[in-house]
Amino acid sequence: MLVGFLIVIHLWQFPGINLDSLLGGGSRSIEQGRDLQWEYGHSGIYHSYVTLPLNCRDPRAGHVRIALAQMPARIKTPLGSLIISMGHPGESGTKALYEVGEEIMDIIEGSYNLIGFDARGVNLTSNHLSCSSDDITKQWFYSENKDELYSLRGRGCSGLGRGAEKYISTALTATDLLRISRILGDDKLNYIGFSYGSIIGNTFSQLSPSRVGRMALGGVIDPEMYYTTGKTLKHVKCILPECKEIEDTISNLQEQPLEVHDKQNGISDIVTHTKVEQALASALSEPKKWPQFVSSIRAIQDGNGTPFLQKHWRAKFDVAFEAGYVTRCSDSKSGCAGHTIDPILKPPNFRRIDVPILLLGTAKDPIISFEDVIKVSTYYTQPTIIQQDTVGHCAFSQLTESSRARLRDWFLQ
Repeated sequence: MLVGFLIVIHLWQFPGINLDSLLGGGSRSIEQGRDLQWEYGHSGIYHSYVTLPLNCRDPRAGHVRIALAQMPARIKTPLGSLIISMGHPGESGTKALYEVGEEIMDIIEGSYNLIGFDARGVNLTSNHLSCSSDDITKQWFYSENKDELYSLRGRGCSGLGRGAEKYISTALTATDLLRISRILGDDKLNYIGFSYGSIIGNTFSQLSPSRVGRMALGGVIDPEMYYTTGKTLKHVKCILPECKEIEDTISNLQEQPLEVHDKQNGISDIVTHTKVEQALASALSEPKKWPQFVSSIRAIQDGNGTPFLQKHWRAKFDVAFEAGYVTRCSDSKSGCAGHTIDPILKPPNFRRIDVPILLLGTAKDPIISFEDVIKVSTYYTQPTIIQQDTVGHCAFSQLTESSRARLRDWFLQ
């Protein structure tokens, strides 16, 4: 668990800080010899934990046990480990490995051990932080005022984790990744990240460019926008045939929210235009879920909000929801008015670095612009850009044969 919150050394970030110096030198010898004990889960995936310091410069701060999942390589002598991260802040990487591991393994022809991880405070990693109390939870879910929501979010994520919040941020996740890659036996980090995972990857590259191995990022989000605003999406642009009726439904809900009292399913809630707008962004990001989302919208039109609340809205706070907001509030206070706790490691100032990178994007991304991919490419002296003429947030969700081949070559060359 996250324990021993004693003395905190504030490590305010500045241009050029290097994770090697932050972690005590460029050698990985201190990490070698730690044999991880892997236990079989299911579907060909194994689980383990690695214990890391909360604060690299203050051993009295305690430790955190990071949960790992591994899908072993299909070849006798793997090229190394390839760490994956995708989704939103707070999403579980160990769970993601079960969902996308086989597909990624096919692309890389089984040449790496695939690794998923749960960041600090997420899922199987200790400790689960709460941004809610009964009072805040009730206000949060029924508020339609954006300023009030930001204030509630900031209040909720300050002080309710017994001081643990200062040990959670995207920059700290980057320090953990460097240590994890060393423990796995790699001199450099091999990484594939999508959506928020692209922010982790770009942050790592800025903090320790010399430790970047083969890295590919998709659904690329402008990291400077994220660290300034706390947002992982720039806009929601719905261009599919059903979008007009969805927009009409949102407009109607703005005038008259739909109350739902479903005793049979234990649901008592209100469907508001804000909730549908947020769910729309998620549905547009995952094309496979689109038909189900459209069906729930049509049920709302008929006065039935149960399918929407069951499948497209979190009826209560869960671990991913809360851990995600702790991370967001640590990274940026713009969406967390009232948040009072600063993380011990803040984001870098983004600059041009001599690192090779592969960036994937779609021409018709509903929540970000391909201009974000172009902007991020300027951080690197050796960028390779793939643009697919497809609809969706993450190109990975619908890779063309050409993109699959280029991604394969990137990791195997």
